[in-house]
Amino acid sequence: MLVYTACSASGLILLKKNLGGVEDAISRGQLAQVFSPGLFAGAALYAVSFGMWLFIVSRAAISSVFPIAMGLSVIAIMAGSVFALGEHVGLLKAVGTGLVLLGIGLIMRTGS
Repeated sequence: MLVYTACSASGLILLKKNLGGVEDAISRGQLAQVFSPGLFAGAALYAVSFGMWLFIVSRAAISSVFPIAMGLSVIAIMAGSVFALGEHVGLLKAVGTGLVLLGIGLIMRTGS
């Protein structure tokens, strides 16, 4: 589950980071900038995470793995957006992330 979360979050963050100049590059006809290695790496990681997700879902109770995966993704993407994209996380987001973490702990404790 952690590898899935890392691939998914990393892929999304790379996509976000590399999509910033795509519209401008297209309007200037600079297709080389549109197809940047970072964009392809983000798309590849996200595609790999989708394959992992199919594997996880095929072997576990969706009622347990879905909330855990989405919660871990929220936390990983929030952390990545702060460190890789320089986004700000305010107090309410931080408290909400703590509650998500608490929810993951409760779901893992109860099992399937």
